[in-house]
Amino acid sequence: MSVHISCHNPSFGTAGQIEPSDVAEIAHQGYKSIINNRPDGEEGPEQPSNASIAVMAKSHGLEYAYLPVVSGAITPEQVVEMSKLLKTMPQPILAFLSIWCKIYILISVSFTEFLIQKCKRLLY
Repeated sequence: MSVHISCHNPSFGTAGQIEPSDVAEIAHQGYKSIINNRPDGEEGPEQPSNASIAVMAKSHGLEYAYLPVVSGAITPEQVVEMSKLLKTMPQPILAFLSIWCKIYILISVSFTEFLIQKCKRLLY
């Protein structure tokens, strides 16, 4: 199976739901980290579990983080954690989620938080 990845810049890409079998291709494409923003069971029992994807990521030498977000309920804590992951995980990073708009909101707010903190350091 071929995974569709939207590469936003050399350090970051996004995809919809991935399968454990997609991890080899993700690693082959040069990604060093995966962030799973998909809650377990969101689409029912046929959705691959966080644990099954984590095992495959680790077996291919990739860093892996699980930060599930629920549509319409992204919290400030999740924004801070996503920002932290984007700054600390080996790059390039692939983040995946079922609904693209959720990940764009999370990423946009996380980058905004990062820029605010950077500006505060520069100004003070």
